[in-house]
Amino acid sequence: MDPSLWRRTFTRGTQADGAPVPDIDRIADEAFVKTNFKDKFGIWLIQGNNKLIGSVDGLLSTFFSMHFGTLYA
Repeated sequence: MDPSLWRRTFTRGTQADGAPVPDIDRIADEAFVKTNFKDKFGIWLIQGNNKLIGSVDGLLSTFFSMHFGTLYA
């Protein structure tokens, strides 16, 4: 199963009872991906199995080691 890319809208603020307004999570549709995934990282993220990487550390480590060599001396 191919996971979807998600995007989050940060709402900021509080409700009348003082509780925080929840952020809004949505699946990034094709129009959003086409408009916003234009840089080198965004293009790489939507290619192949890259979006299957399960952590931010895994994503960034894989991306930077592929494009800039090893992260560690």
